[in-house]
Formats: sequence, structure tokens, C-alpha cells
Amino acid sequence: TPQEFEKQIVLNTDQEKSYVYNSNEWFASALGLQVVNTKEDRQPILAPTSVYSKAQDKTIPMGDVIGMKVVATTTTKENVTIRAEQVGSVYTKDSDKDYTSWTFLGEPAGVSFSIDNPPTSEMTNTATMSRIDQILKAEAG
Repeated sequence: TPQEFEKQIVLNTDQEKSYVYNSNEWFASALGLQVVNTKEDRQPILAPTSVYSKAQDKTIPMGDVIGMKVVATTTTKENVTIRAEQVGSVYTKDSDKDYTSWTFLGEPAGVSFSIDNPPTSEMTNTATMSRIDQILKAEAG
């Protein structure tokens, strides 16, 4: 329910940071920028009608939470703002699909790319596996 979302997600100070929170800070680091602050805004996505979730093998009632939108905004010492959005939810109709889309505003202008129906599991595992070498070489602590 929206009330449970508020209590368990929004007000939970032990909640893990989102993928886009980390992505923003990785982008800043890769660009040689010094992060001043990163904030997240988490918003529930509510079912517009009753929605069947195959993963949960149940019908979610209209008005209950079926997902979340996260907006992460990172500011840097160099006055660069990095803003990213992430949306994850139970699909509500056959036309819903996975996609990833990135747009970089500034100079040079017009830099963007997108992938329709990315292999989400493989991408997540690849990102994790690609970091093993860094983890093994990192200092303890």
C-alpha cells in the first residue's frame, strides 16, 4: 500500500541506495568531478487497475504499489549536476517493456543512446562480474 511504501521505503534510513544513485557518483568520478551531495527522491507507482503479477503469482489491487520511480540528483564542486531516473514496476499491459535510455545534456549537445528490451539479468550480472578485479585489488576496509 502507499502507506507501507512510505514507512518501508521513503522513511527507512537503512534503505540501500538505488542503482542511479551509484551511477551518478560513478559518472562524476569517471569525469574527475568531486561530489558534494547526492539526493534521492523515491515515489511509488500505483496500480491504475487490478494488475496480475506473474512473479508474485497474485493480483495486485488497484491503488496498491506496483513499483517505484527513483530520481537521484548529484551536485559537484565544479557546479555540474547529474540527474538520473530509474523506474521499476509490474507491467500493466502487454505493450510495457524494459528499456534503458541515457541522455547527456551540455557540451557536446545531443549525446544519447537507448536499448529496447535489454537483457536485464545478463547486464546486471556482467556489471557485477566486471568489478571482481577491482574488488580483489582494493585495499582492505
